[in-house]
Amino acid sequence: MISMAEKMYSRREVERSFRKFSDIVSDLMEARHQTWGNSFDHLIEHCKNDQVMQIVLAPLARNKSIDAVAWYQDAMSTTGSMVGTGRYTLPYDDEERTALLYQFFVLVAENKVNLSQFCQNMYGTSGYHDMARVLNSELVAKFTREIQYRLNEILVDTAEDQEISKEAMTVFHYHDNSINVSGPIQGSNISTTGSSISGSTASFEEQQEVASELAEIRRQLAQEDTAKNVSKVAIEAIDKLIHSASDPNAALEEVSESASIAIKDSPLVRTKLVDLCERIGVGVASSTIVLGIKAALGL
Repeated sequence: MISMAEKMYSRREVERSFRKFSDIVSDLMEARHQTWGNSFDHLIEHCKNDQVMQIVLAPLARNKSIDAVAWYQDAMSTTGSMVGTGRYTLPYDDEERTALLYQFFVLVAENKVNLSQFCQNMYGTSGYHDMARVLNSELVAKFTREIQYRLNEILVDTAEDQEISKEAMTVFHYHDNSINVSGPIQGSNISTTGSSISGSTASFEEQQEVASELAEIRRQLAQEDTAKNVSKVAIEAIDKLIHSASDPNAALEEVSESASIAIKDSPLVRTKLVDLCERIGVGVASSTIVLGIKAALGL
């Protein structure tokens, strides 16, 4: 759930971050080969470490439909006996293409890519100056142009605001970070990162959202525990469920057992877990944590 005390960013802070991004991009596009590497590293450092840019770009980094390592390896494997014979394709979808490029650039910045060899194989470049020019035109421009579109949209959409929330900077329909609204929204229901709203109910599309909801259930249970001396067993079982929600190797039997213990020891947990299961989206419907909870509930 979104906290009402969520951190807000001043308009000046946001505009400065976006303006700095544009300035770094300008430096990179004009850089000669001697300074291109430093300008490129500066761009990625700003994207990864600036608080505001982190919010905008984090969904690109965690887009699970993209595997930049596999894309790079596949491209390199297409190279024939002559330079410049390698081939690759970029996704037509704006989100996927931008996510792929960002993830690939992070690999480059982390020295996990042989960039000179990549350029020679894909573009037939014969020198560092040629490499910098082609990279800027073929890859960097495609990435930075899309990001700048989005930064401009944020500023337009928040034109009347002197303080800008995280949600206002993550309005784009990324695969792992979308906000889709349909039907009337009642009360104070707000979709969290990775969830959508249909009618007045938020549905969860990521396991981290399931873990967050379990943490909220634990908080409510702890409050009930203080007031009514509820068994600690239920709280310990919820703790195990929270851990399992973040563990890709969690065993179905262990999840089901923990959920069963929590349900048995607390009527509140049963009610909350049933509600959780009713709000599960397709993104996590087949996950171990969801299947285990459903099994314990007999759903």
